[in-house]
Amino acid sequence: ETLFMSCVGELVLESREFDLLLGQLMPDGTRTPGLVDKFGDLVDTGKIIEFVAADSEDRGLLEDAVQLYDLAKKHAKVVSLLNKLLSQVISAPPVAESNRDRLQRQAVNIARRYKSTSAAAGKETTATLFLLLDLATFFDLYHAGRNTEALNTVEKVKIIPLKQSDID
Repeated sequence: ETLFMSCVGELVLESREFDLLLGQLMPDGTRTPGLVDKFGDLVDTGKIIEFVAADSEDRGLLEDAVQLYDLAKKHAKVVSLLNKLLSQVISAPPVAESNRDRLQRQAVNIARRYKSTSAAAGKETTATLFLLLDLATFFDLYHAGRNTEALNTVEKVKIIPLKQSDID
């Protein structure tokens, strides 16, 4: 780590201007250049993004770390952190603009993008992410009092046997 990386990292974390300074992800998974890219070959923006992402994770700013690792194309790390974050809030009632709502929307957007761009994030962690999203659907339906649909979701996911034939 250089002094420059450290200073840029602090600037990014303090200002929270990720898109402006480091660039932003487009729907196709490409990154638009940020202000740091203006330094050209003098800096490795990818390494700076990874440094800031790891620093965010170390500080416990996991939602920021998800966004930054995503920008750095560290898909396995993104999915792993999303799994950790989602598992903590998944059973909470769906409330607009809550932590759960924000994380669920972010996870769905990332899952769609990764699926459409065939981004590799590890089979098990990706399967866990999709299971957590299915569980989010279950809890959404449960909290809305739509119990039959909630049970159908559980049956589709096959996490709880609902019939004798599921056990055998």
